[in-house]
This record gives sequence, C-alpha cells and structure tokens, in this order.
Amino acid sequence: MQVILTPTAVPDKFGPGLNGFDGSVPGPATQLSPEWFDSVQQEIVNVITGQGLVLDGLQFDQMKRAIDNYAFVDPTVNGTLTITGGLEVTQASAGSPAIEATNSLGTAITGTSTGVTSPGVVGIAKSAAAGVDGSNTGAGPGVKGTGGTAAAGVEGLSTVASQPGVKGSGAAAAASHGVEGVAVNTSSYGMKGSSAAAATTSGAGVRAEALGDGVALNALAVNGNAGRFESDTTSPARAPIVVVGQDADPSTTQAGGLAFQTARAKFRFHTGTQFESLHSSPKGNLLGLSAVSSGSNTSTTGDIGDITIGPEQVGDVILLVTGTWCAPTTDDDTTLTILLKDITGAVTIVTSQAFSTIDRDAEVGATRQIPFAFRYPYTLPSAASRLFRYRLNFANNGGVAVTWTDVFMTVQGVF
Repeated sequence: MQVILTPTAVPDKFGPGLNGFDGSVPGPATQLSPEWFDSVQQEIVNVITGQGLVLDGLQFDQMKRAIDNYAFVDPTVNGTLTITGGLEVTQASAGSPAIEATNSLGTAITGTSTGVTSPGVVGIAKSAAAGVDGSNTGAGPGVKGTGGTAAAGVEGLSTVASQPGVKGSGAAAAASHGVEGVAVNTSSYGMKGSSAAAATTSGAGVRAEALGDGVALNALAVNGNAGRFESDTTSPARAPIVVVGQDADPSTTQAGGLAFQTARAKFRFHTGTQFESLHSSPKGNLLGLSAVSSGSNTSTTGDIGDITIGPEQVGDVILLVTGTWCAPTTDDDTTLTILLKDITGAVTIVTSQAFSTIDRDAEVGATRQIPFAFRYPYTLPSAASRLFRYRLNFANNGGVAVTWTDVFMTVQGVF
C-alpha cells in the first residue's frame, strides 16, 4: 500500500510519514496520483483473488466475501483459529510442517466438513513425508476423525509408491497402538480397508507386516469372534481365506501353527511336538460299518447288513465281511457263500466266494466253529451317497441248519 505523496497532501496527518487528504473548505484539494490509485486497486484485488474469486465489476460484495473467508487470530494468546472457508498451506521448507498447532488443553486441530462426501481434514503425502502426522503425549489420540454421511473420518492418500497416506506408530510403552479404530454403532466397523475396484490378486484392503518375532495381525475375542472371513455367498468366486503355500514345513514352530505345504499338497499343523497333516489323503478317511448279525438257517441269512457311505470323489474301497459260522454236527460237507450288493447302483458285486468245511469223521457229533474274513475291492462309480448290502448263503448234503455269529461288514477307503 502506498500513502498519498502529491505536493498538496497533508503531511503526517496520521502520524510520521502517513500523509492524508485535505478536505478543508475553502482550500486546495489534495491532488491524486496514478501510483496511489494503482496501490489501492491492487490491495483490494489481491484480497479478492487471494480467496479464489474472479473479479466481477457488477458485484459489490466481493471484498466482503473474501474477508469472510479469512480467519483472524491473535497469535500471542491461547485463542482458537476458526476458518469458515477452505485453508491450503504450502510447506515453507523441507522438513518443516505445513501446519503446526499446539493445544495443551484440548484438540489442536479440528476439521469439520458439512459436505456429503468431503472430509474434514485432507493430508496428501508427497515424497517420504506423512500426509497427516498427529502426536499426542497425553492420554488422547494423535489423530481423531469423525466421518459424516458417506464420508470418512480420516482419509490418507499417498501419491508415491511404498509411502503411506496415513501412518500410525505406537509409543515405546507396551500395548500402545499406532492406529485404533473404534466402532460406535452396533453394526459399524472400527476400521475398514478396501482394495481397488479392479485390483489384482496382489492388491489388498489392509496389509499387515510382522517384523522380528511379532505378529502381523493380532485379533483378540473378548465376547465376539476373533476373526470372520466371508466371501460373496451368492456367487463365491474365491475362498474366504487363502494360505500361500510353502515348499517345506516352517523351521520356527509353535503349537497351533498352520501352514500349507506344496510338496505334500496338504495343510500341516504343529501339535507342539511335530507337524502333522490334517488328512492322510486329499479327502480324508472313509469308513462304513454295518450292524452285527447272528442267527441260524438251513440255506441263507437273507439280507442282514447295510452300509451307507458319502464319498467326496470316486475311487477304490475295500469291502470286508468278517464273522464266525458253525458247521452242522453231522458228517456232511457245508459251504458258505458270501453275496455283496451295490444297492445304489443295482449291481451284484460278487456271489462266488465260498468257504467250505473239511469232511473229517473224527469230528462227527462235534460243533465246528469256523472264523472267516472276506475282502473285496470295489471301484465307486460316482461320488454320490452309496448303499451296500450283504448276505450269507449255506449248502450241505443234509440240508441242516447252519449257525452264524458276530457277522458284520466294513467299507474302508481314502477319499
């Protein structure tokens, strides 16, 4: 700003060097100069354009609106700086903060936005600096953000690879937190991370890295669940959890440790003593067991045993029938034939397996108890639920009754 300097100015009217205008009557009026008009004009123009307004000769409140956007505070007192409009501060020099606020009694900076999706405070990280750096040596948070309708409480944007938009570092004290998110609503999230809409498999909403012997993510269940992993249930394209495989068991072990070993193509867990596979095969052990049967008949037991199994894939099983049969006391040869059926597939698996007594005159009049075990391999035609059934058939010259005891069938496989 320039004071009036023409020869007709009133010298030192407002103090030493602060000339003024002569308005006395009669008397010569103070002459004006182009320099003074330019000075006044540019002082006003700079106030208006400094707030982003475009000069308009038909508007007469531009200077007022510009001044309203400026905030005034006495830096010598412990006052509050209130900014009605936006505030943009450029960092003065490398290593110095763009804005530094200190308040020993309350919050140093409060950013409030009334826009629908506008954040209260935006910090943009450039180079290796943090977008927002909040430190509190007291009991309060370093940075606190409260989101409005569809807006984030704190939003950090990094424009440089490998540099964080928001970085929280816990204090040296144990159990201190770098970042803490607390949900207020019963259905809200304390913290949410979202990957890009077109993210690849290397993208992530939140990345946690464990250094030293630390844990990348520590989830503690007080009353709820420590973790919940969920995929799109309408069309699940991916598993809720992916464990990246390792070519060998981890060398550093602890009880409960879980890893996927690519050499075995199995999940391995540590018992506290050693690593063991969750299953000994791709689908686990399959076992079916029928009820135990005992009885007596001259020719057949009829269908006396059923087993239903639920395999997860096709493959081979072993059908095993065991028990004891008692040949007649007469001197007759007796034959036992085992019949196996796949009821689901309407297939008779085997009918020809036979067990015979030995004709020995010395044993006439004595009961002959003969244990037997019959194994037969069978290929499952499908992975659907399957029903098996068995019976025993007898034949002897006298047509007398044959007794069987403790007979049952087992189906075993690895599926």
